[in-house]
Amino acid sequence: MRKILLTSVFAIAVALPSFADIAKDAESATCDNNTIGTTTGHANLQAQWTPNTINLKWYDGTEEIEIANNAAQKTCTYDGAITLPEIEPTRVGYAFGGWQVVFDLRTLSEYLDIEPTDWGFSRLDGTAGGAEAKYGLTLGEWVDEFSYGTLKGIARCSIVGARLSKGNTGNPTNDTGKDGARYCWCKATGFDQDKSGVYSPVASSHWVFLFERTANMDSCEHACALDCPYHTRYDRNVRRAIYGITQ
Repeated sequence: MRKILLTSVFAIAVALPSFADIAKDAESATCDNNTIGTTTGHANLQAQWTPNTINLKWYDGTEEIEIANNAAQKTCTYDGAITLPEIEPTRVGYAFGGWQVVFDLRTLSEYLDIEPTDWGFSRLDGTAGGAEAKYGLTLGEWVDEFSYGTLKGIARCSIVGARLSKGNTGNPTNDTGKDGARYCWCKATGFDQDKSGVYSPVASSHWVFLFERTANMDSCEHACALDCPYHTRYDRNVRRAIYGITQ
């Protein structure tokens, strides 16, 4: 299913008392009677707000769709309407269910050097994990909590991974619990920018390879969901790969 992406915007609403209507268009003006309506005493000034223009990107899975001709589909005005593409996407075996807002992890590139303040995980083998209740984690899920939001992901054990290096991306089969499934993979699934407990689906997310769990180590099924937040926390290159940042 294709998805719609709104780039991150911070909108600030300020409650103001009732002021006299003396608004001026100039960015800077002279403090005189023509500007503020008085020559002595107090003058009440009221802030004027103009809605932000938000850039839009459209995705089919993790692939960005190029909107070539319709400029109205590339932007919207805050608190206004969004112009949707005229042609609905198709996929064999599926009925189109509409567009969904997603968070682009690549917009977090400026925060790559900031490490998490907390983390949690739920093991794939069902044994006790860490901070599962705090973050509401289910089997194989993990989180890293940063000052700028909370990242949620999923762990996977696969038979795919031989000769890969840590931080490589790929398409591992889900072989958790099967013989030979000793290669640990991680993927971001959601981002909670406000730390409200509500996660937005993410764009630009790929499966990222960590390493092989060998016979003298804990099994992949036991350790992979812990490895994902641990290495995302301490390894900047893994964090970069998880966010889908290639530059």
